[in-house]
Amino acid sequence: MEDPGQLTGPAGALPGWAASARYLALTTFCRNGDPVTTPVWFAADGDRLLVWTEAGSGKVKRLRANPAVTIAPCSVSGTLRGTPVKAAAAVLPESAAPLVQDRLNAKYGLEKRLYAAAMTARRAIRRRPQARRANLEIRIAGPAGAN
Repeated sequence: MEDPGQLTGPAGALPGWAASARYLALTTFCRNGDPVTTPVWFAADGDRLLVWTEAGSGKVKRLRANPAVTIAPCSVSGTLRGTPVKAAAAVLPESAAPLVQDRLNAKYGLEKRLYAAAMTARRAIRRRPQARRANLEIRIAGPAGAN
């Protein structure tokens, strides 16, 4: 059985679990180096992973200051299900939103569409403006602990 934290090829290749995992534990780092892990939805797109999140979220602020992240498969609650892998994350331009949405819709289907609709309805009921979204790109650097 393949170790889910090991790369399937050289640095830059996606881990084997990227095709089957439902959730990704995305660990970003505070300015003082403390890790903060958040479970997120993700989709593969070639040699990168795509993530959709709120633009004002802590993870976006942290990765703008430090693009180094680790990723691992996890449960919906964030319990790791594999060994973390070093990666680098970046905020994509707004023009990437249709591609990111297409990939996430293809992976999560009705579940993602219902979630998006529920969040839109929740904001409307609370009379809050539509939250700005950030589209993230994650590229593998190599296994955690390597270098």
